[in-house]
Amino acid sequence: MATKLLRPCFHFPLTRLQGAAHSRLYASRFSLPRRRSSFVTTCAADEVLRSLSKNGEVAVLVAEGTQLVQEACRRHGNAPTASAALGRALIGTLLMGSFKEEGERTQVTFKGNGSLGSMQVIADTYGNVKGTMSNPSADPPLREDGKLNVGAAVGRGVLAVVRSHPKNEQPYQGMIPIATGEVAEDLARYLADSEQTNSALALGVSINRDTSIRSAGGFLIQVRTPRMVILVPVQGQAVHPKSLL
Repeated sequence: MATKLLRPCFHFPLTRLQGAAHSRLYASRFSLPRRRSSFVTTCAADEVLRSLSKNGEVAVLVAEGTQLVQEACRRHGNAPTASAALGRALIGTLLMGSFKEEGERTQVTFKGNGSLGSMQVIADTYGNVKGTMSNPSADPPLREDGKLNVGAAVGRGVLAVVRSHPKNEQPYQGMIPIATGEVAEDLARYLADSEQTNSALALGVSINRDTSIRSAGGFLIQVRTPRMVILVPVQGQAVHPKSLL
């Protein structure tokens, strides 16, 4: 079963249209004055897709977020490495926060000792997302393989994830040490260690020579371990534990 969620944008309300086979969320368009901000008005070419296995144990989410990352980095005035870091965090948080319970928000914060400083991204279940960082000019030397050194820009420190919902009295918060600073690896490690969810997460941002965003996207695969059903004999019959409550 495939579900099409959105055209990812920052913070603005979306209009939900439901069809028989899938549901879509389209971003409302706004005309706002230009300012240095992480808010994006519309990203017409971007979307998130989800597919579930027949038994619901495997979920695959794929995100295309080129326009989203381009506009965010333009408004921040990011250096190339900062653009790669913020782009990965935006797409990663978007994948982690999409298709959750209505009203739920996911906040991801990287507090590292690298030149990037602190980086925070917030997303909701409808695909609204916003992000910021302490030092958009962070651009350490390239790695030995010639790639942008996002790990050095983020550095080591703490990754904190907060999931909140209006119905819950207290938000759920999990924290783990930043292992690599490459964003995707750390988020996948958080999902496994703190939320006990087996996940494969890949995030990528390709940057042109003029520092514009060539492409940005990612995927998240999650495997949910099936719950054990315990059969308890009652008067010679096997019943599900729920029937005993």
